Amino acid sequence: MVWIISFGILDNYLNSDLVTYPKIINISGKQRMLSQKAAYIAVSELPSKVQQKEFLAVKNELLNNHNFLAENLKTQTLKSFYSSHKIGEQLNKYLSLLQAYSPLIEDNKNNTHASIIELEEIYRQSQDLLNVLDQAVSEFEKASDNSTANLLIFRFIMALLTLFVMALLYYTFLAKALRHNAQDVLLKDKAILRFKKLFDYSYEGLIILDKNWRIEHTNQAARKIFLGSDKKATIDNFWQNALSEDLKVDMVSKINQDGRWEGELNSPLQENNYFLLSIFEIKGEQQQTSFYGAIVRDVTELKQKENDLHNLALFDGLTGLANRPNVIEHIRLACEQPTSEVFAILFLDVDEFKQVNDGYGHEVGDRLLTEVANRLKQTVKQSDVVARLGGDEFVVLAKNVRDKNCLVTMSQRILRAFEHPLPFSNLKLKVSLSIGISLYPDDALNPTDLLKKADLAMYSAKQKGKNQFYFFNTTMEIYLKERFSFEEDLKYGLQHNEFFQVFQPLLEVNTNKVVGCEVLLRWESARRGHVSPNSFIQMCESLNLMPLIDKMVFDKSIDILKTLPENLYYSINISAVHLSNTAMLENFIKRLSYFESKKRVVFELTETSIIKDLTRTIRILSLIRDNGFSVAIDDFGTGYTSLHNLKLMDFDIIKIDRAFIKDIVSDSQSKSIVKAITTLAQEMNMKVIAEGVENIETSQYLKGIDCDYVQGFYYSKPLSYEDFIAFADNHNPS
Repeated sequence: MVWIISFGILDNYLNSDLVTYPKIINISGKQRMLSQKAAYIAVSELPSKVQQKEFLAVKNELLNNHNFLAENLKTQTLKSFYSSHKIGEQLNKYLSLLQAYSPLIEDNKNNTHASIIELEEIYRQSQDLLNVLDQAVSEFEKASDNSTANLLIFRFIMALLTLFVMALLYYTFLAKALRHNAQDVLLKDKAILRFKKLFDYSYEGLIILDKNWRIEHTNQAARKIFLGSDKKATIDNFWQNALSEDLKVDMVSKINQDGRWEGELNSPLQENNYFLLSIFEIKGEQQQTSFYGAIVRDVTELKQKENDLHNLALFDGLTGLANRPNVIEHIRLACEQPTSEVFAILFLDVDEFKQVNDGYGHEVGDRLLTEVANRLKQTVKQSDVVARLGGDEFVVLAKNVRDKNCLVTMSQRILRAFEHPLPFSNLKLKVSLSIGISLYPDDALNPTDLLKKADLAMYSAKQKGKNQFYFFNTTMEIYLKERFSFEEDLKYGLQHNEFFQVFQPLLEVNTNKVVGCEVLLRWESARRGHVSPNSFIQMCESLNLMPLIDKMVFDKSIDILKTLPENLYYSINISAVHLSNTAMLENFIKRLSYFESKKRVVFELTETSIIKDLTRTIRILSLIRDNGFSVAIDDFGTGYTSLHNLKLMDFDIIKIDRAFIKDIVSDSQSKSIVKAITTLAQEMNMKVIAEGVENIETSQYLKGIDCDYVQGFYYSKPLSYEDFIAFADNHNPS
C-alpha cells in the first residue's frame, strides 16, 4: 500500500503538466468520430423524433468537446494552432449544413432528399473538418510525447516493480486458487471423457433422442442389438419400423404420466429376436423436455430360456409330450366345461419296462419311451392329449367320447400299434401296454380321482396278464385298499424281522440219505399271521422289494454255510431281478469264494424267468459255473423251455415241477412226462430232483425210473436249521 501511494505521488508530480493531454487527445479523436456519426444520422431514414433526438445529442457533445479543448490547451502553440485553423467555425458551419440537409430534423415531411450536389458538399466539408481534427490530434500527440519522454524511464522501472509485486501477489494468493480451478476443469473434462467412453463401450444399448424422437446418438451395443449383422439396414430405418405411430402415442402418454416407458419389442429385421426398451424423459432447467434417453437390452436368449422353462414346466423333456401338471390342467379344464361332454382317461404302463431298462441300459430305455410316445401320438385323435406322467407311465385324455365302444376300439388300436417290435439298431424289442380307463362323469368329477381310478384299472389289467385294457369298477377300489394294506404289512415285516428261513430236506432216492436242503423263506406276520409264499413273493416282485429279500437271504446263507456239514448240498433260489442287475449276485459269489467245496452250493432259477431273456440267462449261468458253483433249473416243465435252449444253458440239475409229480401215480401222461424228463436229463449228464413227493407210491415210482433226488412232505416238511441238522443225522448214520 505504501509503495502504491509513493508511486502515485511521484507520478503525479512528474505528470502534472500532462494530466489533461490524454483527455485532450482522446476528445480530439472522439470529435472526428462524432462528426462522422452526425453525418450518418443526418442522412439516415430514421423516424423523425428519433433522428432529431440523436442528432441533437451528437451536436451538443461536439460543441461541449470543442469548448473543453479551447479552455484546456496548455501551450501557446496549441492555442495558436487551434484558433488559426478556425476549428470552431468549421465545426459550426458543418453542423449547420447537416442540419439544413435533413428534412426529418426540421419536421418537414413533404421535403425531398438532398441532391447529389448537396451530399458532395457535405462530404467535402466533412473531409476538411476531419483533416483539421487529424492535424490537431497530431499536434496534441507531439506535445504529449515531449512531456511523456521524461517519464519513460520512471514508468518502465515502476512497471518492472509493478510486475514483480503482481507476481509476488499471484504466487502468494492467486496461484493456489487458480491451480484448484484448473484441477476442477481437468476433472470435469476427464469425467466427461469417461462418461463418453462409458456410453460408447457399455454392453447396454444407449440411445439419445431429440424432442421429436429422432435418433441423435447411439452406442455400438445399440447398433448391434438393432441391426445385428445386417450391413444394409440403418439405425434410423430400424427405429421407424420398430415403433408404430400407435405405439409412440402410448409411449408418450406413459412418459408424460410416469416419466418413463418400458416394454418388450420384436425386431422387425430378425424373426424371434427380442429386445427390452426403456425410454425416459430428460428435462431442462425450466422443467421443459430437453431430450429423451433410451436403454435397450437384447433379451432374445432370456426369452428362449423362458420358453425352455415353460416347456420344462409343462412338457416332458424326453418325449416332448405334456407332463403331469400339464395334463392335470387339461383334465381340470375339461371337467369345468359347462357342456355335459363325456371324456375318458386312459392310463397306460409299459409292461416289463424295468427289465428292459436294467438289462439294456437307460439309453435304450429312453429310446423305447420315445418310440412309445411317437406311436401313441400317431394312434390317437389330434384333439386328444397324450402325456407322460413319469417313468413308463403315460396318459391319454380322450375327448368327445360317444360311448364305451369308442374307447374299446381306441384301446385295441393302441395295443395293435405295439404288436410289431421296436427297431433299435441291432435290437428288436417287443413291448406291450397295460391300459386302465376311467370316464367323466361316471367314475369321478376331478382330475385326481379320474387318474387314480384309471391307474387302478391299469393295475387290474396287469394282474390279469398284461397287454390288455380294463375299465374301472368299484371292485378294483376295494382290491386296491387291500393291496395297500398288504404292502404296509409287508414293509413292516421286513423292518421288524418277521421273515425267517426254513430248510426243505433233499434225499437220495436209492439210499434214502439226506444229501442237502433247499432254503425257503417264510413270513409270520404280527398282523396277518402265517402268509403263503405265493402271496408275498409276488407282491415283493411288483413292489421291487426282492433285492431286500435276497440280501437278507444271502446274508443269512453265509452264516448257515459256515456251519453246514460239508457233505450236504445247499440250494438257494435266485429271483428274476438278478438277471438284469447282477451286482448283488456277483457280490454274494465273491463272498463265497473261500468255500472249498463250491459244487455243493446250488443256485436255482425258475424256468419262467429264464425264458424271458436267454442271452442274459446264459451270462448269469456262466458267472455261476465259472466260479465253481452248481446251477439248477427250477419248476421245469412250466415255462416252455425248448431242448435247444436247455442244451445252450448247460444246467447241472433239473427240478421237475410238483404239478407233474402229484398225479404221477394216477395220470399216465404225467408219468410219461416225468419218465421222459428223467431219461433226457440222464442222457445230458444232469441230475434230476422231483419236487412235491407226498406219498410212498410216488416215491417208489421215482425210484423205479432212476430219479436221483426227491423232496416233499412225504419225507419232511420244511424245518428250522437245528431240526434239519437233526433230521439229516437221523437219516445218515455214521
